[in-house]
Amino acid sequence: MKRYTDGQMRLLKLNPNSLSEEERTVLHRLLLPRSVYLPADPSEQDALALDWLGQEKYDALLAFCDVLRDRYGEGLEFFWSRGEKQWKMYRCARVRGKSLCRFGIMYRDFRLILLFGLRECREFESLRNTFSRDQVQWSFDMIAERGGVHPICLDIEQPNVASQALRLLSIKLAPKNTTT
Repeated sequence: MKRYTDGQMRLLKLNPNSLSEEERTVLHRLLLPRSVYLPADPSEQDALALDWLGQEKYDALLAFCDVLRDRYGEGLEFFWSRGEKQWKMYRCARVRGKSLCRFGIMYRDFRLILLFGLRECREFESLRNTFSRDQVQWSFDMIAERGGVHPICLDIEQPNVASQALRLLSIKLAPKNTTT
């Protein structure tokens, strides 16, 4: 699959120095891949995520990945995968071969996505009232279960959501060090 459409290839011929700042921003957005394009090279995947998110959001994503790396240790690995309808690309986390979570990435936004099975849903329900109603409980209740999997989608940049997300991740898979 090619990164650029034929129309985008024509836009690449424009000289960005002759454009205003607003026109350069529009051009930049038009040149982002329109489909679920995923580069084969990890450095290009990182660069594409940076293009989509912008520096501030990309740094927030990497900071949360570092927190996960501290909690889950050596067995944690990250990889990129193709997106689907809403999310153009995913950054997935796996611990010792088990899926932990993924980050859905779209233009200038990302979300932490947890996929809970029956066991995790039962445990969440027993702890439901300890999570924020307007963010965690709302996400759990509003996103429909599909194929026996219940997704929870969180904006970890919101106040107090990152700490709650770490608690939810502990339901999914206990960290290597339970004191954090």
